Amino acid sequence: MSQNTGGALTRACAWLASRGFKTSMQAAKRCRFVRIGGGRYESLRFLMLTRPERLIAKLRTKIAAGRVSLYGRDHRVVALVKKEYVGVVPVLAIETDSHTFIAEGLASHNCNFWRALAADPDAVADAANWPVNENDQHARHIWLVNQRATLTAKLEGDPDYFDVKIAGWWVWGICCWIAGGWCSGKGPWQSVDGQMTDVGADGIAKRQRVHLGAGQGVHRKLVHLGDAGRGVHRQLVHLGDAGQGEWFAALAARLRHVRVCCGDWERVCGPTPTVKQGLTGVLLDPPYGDDADRDTGCYAVDSGTVAADVRAWAIAHGDDPLLRIALCGYDTEHAMLDSWTAVPWKAAGGYGSQGDGRGRENAARETIWFSRHCLRPADGLPFDT
Repeated sequence: MSQNTGGALTRACAWLASRGFKTSMQAAKRCRFVRIGGGRYESLRFLMLTRPERLIAKLRTKIAAGRVSLYGRDHRVVALVKKEYVGVVPVLAIETDSHTFIAEGLASHNCNFWRALAADPDAVADAANWPVNENDQHARHIWLVNQRATLTAKLEGDPDYFDVKIAGWWVWGICCWIAGGWCSGKGPWQSVDGQMTDVGADGIAKRQRVHLGAGQGVHRKLVHLGDAGRGVHRQLVHLGDAGQGEWFAALAARLRHVRVCCGDWERVCGPTPTVKQGLTGVLLDPPYGDDADRDTGCYAVDSGTVAADVRAWAIAHGDDPLLRIALCGYDTEHAMLDSWTAVPWKAAGGYGSQGDGRGRENAARETIWFSRHCLRPADGLPFDT
């Protein structure tokens, strides 16, 4: 800055010194030129403390154009080296006079999540308490992205403002979303008339698969905040004293940690199934194939080669000791290897044209084929033992 000698210059230098800034001064006649030392980080600290509108606007323009880098010490990109679960520990919210500060070379700022967590952690935990479900992930992602403009203004306009729902949904999503991009606003996810649509050229709605592995997602078990994995866990209470209410409560508790992925079955299984979680059970129940001698009108949409593709996948991976695979279908539908064991069962009803009597006939044709490493219920030994 430049200023003639006098009271204004004296007060400015005293203000800088009181806040730890190191300065140098050059003279030109009566004018004095004061420069803040410490490089870019000290310059940014000064801007965040004083918030000069014109200079902040110039800084934003330079950052957007890539002429100013805020990443890492010495402007190096910071990489994730290691992550480690450290147990249940207090989470501290950071408040600064400047609202934005540089931590290890990274631009950090007060945000809705930290405010809400500091003010009402139980309410944030309640909002974050939800199963991992792909449909919910997309719906919440769209909703959260649409809140960004008004949320930022409210946070900057009121130091006491926070939104518990946004905080809980945000941390829920970041725990079950794969890779980056959560709430970044990037990607084709848009909501038009309450439906997810794609603004891309191909007209196909892009989808982000949820984490299917254990330890990912937000769970809660009262009263403490998490005993394993990520986030908070909750034990569901009974929804009724007796009868149907208890059944719903039991079902809700059983499904609480079930992860739901939507779309084509190969999005989960794929050509190379993951067994990084260890021993994995796979139940395959595809639509009946054309070779199942079924009524051709039992499906509203042609199932194509799904049954054949599922059978081929099962056979290809049936010898993997970390996979226990069960394949469902009609008795004559799937020609499996000798290492597979067929177990017939009878359904309450069956598919068939109305009035042709085939429903009762098909009910007795249901069969489950078990891979060699599945266990027999009677003695707990593999089928091929």
